[in-house]
Amino acid sequence: FTHPGQVGSCQIDLIWKQPYEYFQPMRAAVQQRAALLPYLYNSAREAFDFGVSLMRPLYYYHPEDDMAYANNMNGDFTSYYFGKDLIAAPVVTPVDKSTNLANTRIWLPSGDWIERTSGAEIKSPANGSFVVHDWDITEVPTYVKAGAIIPLTWDSSPGNTIGTSATAYDTLEFEIYP
Repeated sequence: FTHPGQVGSCQIDLIWKQPYEYFQPMRAAVQQRAALLPYLYNSAREAFDFGVSLMRPLYYYHPEDDMAYANNMNGDFTSYYFGKDLIAAPVVTPVDKSTNLANTRIWLPSGDWIERTSGAEIKSPANGSFVVHDWDITEVPTYVKAGAIIPLTWDSSPGNTIGTSATAYDTLEFEIYP
């Protein structure tokens, strides 16, 4: 299947055509993204006003840290700022066949961070620190800067389970990170 507006040979990954074991985590990730639409809207406005990207390399905010520029072919150093308060670190390494977990090394810049899924607090020293973790297919490593307030919308009514970008937000929720 190729989207009519698509050029080239790249295929669109239709999550509903995936095996159930992959469909559920993919759907959950899309729902998490949909919940973040108010945060994304604020970040898009900031991008418009100041000319910064929604996805920002770590060196935008930490130009003095050599690790903010790091890269390799092992799947380490995939982190980027998603807006100004979140760091996303996509897992791009294969899973261990015996544990079905993917091991990653994620560098966090200096400061206080909260792992969004577990709530674990991480105090990263002046030169940053590494978080080594095994991730399940259902987890998307995301870290929130301490002091951030993340606006969310959760609309799980029928027909709105994947997103509500076409309708007004009836309610907003806020995740407040001390």
